[in-house]
Amino acid sequence: MNPHEADGIGAKALGLSEVDLPGDLVSARFLAAARRFSDRTAVLTETRSLTYEDLRRRAVNLASVIQSRAASPRVALVQDHG
Repeated sequence: MNPHEADGIGAKALGLSEVDLPGDLVSARFLAAARRFSDRTAVLTETRSLTYEDLRRRAVNLASVIQSRAASPRVALVQDHG
């Protein structure tokens, strides 16, 4: 699968078509970065690294799990900045 096809899968996992993703959403920006920089390092820790494609794949899997368990097709994740 090429990165352009991967964007469609990411959008579908979010219950949207690629056209439905406004450019100012974090998810749209992330999918664009994953397409453009698929082989580049996105996350680096002392013990491991993930490429943008690795991170996109994990995000899509997480979105699918959340959606399968949600009562509504739209879900918001909130995290404390602290």
